[in-house]
Amino acid sequence: MPALPPPPSPAVAFVRSSPRVAHPRIAVVPAIGGTARLLPLPAPAAAGPAWSADGRRLAFIGGGNLPDDPQVRIGDELYVARGSSVRRLTHDRAHEASPAWSPDGRRIVFVRYPASGGQRSSLAVVGAGGGAVRQLTHGAIDLEPAWSPDGRSIVFVRIDPRVYESSVWRIRPDGSGLRKVFGGLPGATDPVWSPDGRRLLVVVKSTLVVVARGGRAKTTILTLAHDARGAVEDPQPAWSPDGRSIVFCQLRPGATGRSDIWRVDADGTQLHRLTNSPGEDLDPSWRR
Repeated sequence: MPALPPPPSPAVAFVRSSPRVAHPRIAVVPAIGGTARLLPLPAPAAAGPAWSADGRRLAFIGGGNLPDDPQVRIGDELYVARGSSVRRLTHDRAHEASPAWSPDGRRIVFVRYPASGGQRSSLAVVGAGGGAVRQLTHGAIDLEPAWSPDGRSIVFVRIDPRVYESSVWRIRPDGSGLRKVFGGLPGATDPVWSPDGRRLLVVVKSTLVVVARGGRAKTTILTLAHDARGAVEDPQPAWSPDGRSIVFCQLRPGATGRSDIWRVDADGTQLHRLTNSPGEDLDPSWRR
């Protein structure tokens, strides 16, 4: 059985975790909603799905998980699936997470946690076919990388371990040019450039916000739903390839331990639920 569905089919990959599925697995649902199906990836647990720009390859984190833990934390390594072929890209004791493709499909940036544990994390880059891993950042808690559409920089969230405050930063793929982006967005997370590179989608205080390049104009897309306990899920948003829509996850109001994948137009209209989860649906990635 092929690991990936054949293109073309606009679809959203996401992570599904539920009492019926002992391990977090990657599923795919049509971009207009419908029946989701689990992908037969060769790993007990899988997370962090990320489609390449051409929609033919899926990067993901494969490994194992502890009981009732939707995160892949045991023997987690970076993989790339294409059709029925799956290639393992990392072979080490470090912990990998959050892969993101370069626009040309040649490289993948990801988060690396040291094998010794702790909260510190860095960004690293590896070729899409494997090879040497290059570490880009050091000394902080660096998360949620996303490549710019022109391929010249990577945006990410940096958490200062001294005060535990997050902000958006950018760095060139060779590790140079590190600087903060939009100093007026303290606490921002989940940065992703729109496909045209003119807008940056971020999450600020449980709200999806689009910021025009330069940081002057901000548009609130929506405020995330709370569950029965008042909790809010990390939405992990992603743009559609045409920049007209955004997919994200949010908790189900009135319930606990339930979250679904949603789609909304980039102007905040036409909100539509794509999945009806038996547990938690997380971390969407849009395929053209």
